[in-house]
Amino acid sequence: MMVPMRTKWAVVLAVLAVSCSGRETTPNRASPRGSEFFDTASLQRYVGRTVGELVADLPEPYREVGPLDEPPGKLIGFALRFPNNRRIEVYALDLKYVERFNEQRTWDFEAFKKETISKIVAAP
Repeated sequence: MMVPMRTKWAVVLAVLAVSCSGRETTPNRASPRGSEFFDTASLQRYVGRTVGELVADLPEPYREVGPLDEPPGKLIGFALRFPNNRRIEVYALDLKYVERFNEQRTWDFEAFKKETISKIVAAP
């Protein structure tokens, strides 16, 4: 007995739908989630990548962002603050999209997202 091709595909799709429903997805091992993400060692994979790539991979939204300037008025990076007092300090020493010096200390974080990370630290 021959089964029409359309019926075969309908059965295959039905089996796939049933077998995939209710299944949790396995997290991407290359990109730790949760508390593992906020570890200085695991964050090192972002050195050489853009700040925007880091922000896109964050497991949760930051609640506050602020500049890191040393001495005052000379931008060296930004600190991202998260719930539970977690913080990531992102440093970009070769700035191309943001002016390094700003007496008013008003740097554009959206422009900073284009910068390349030279150092990253998970701060307590």
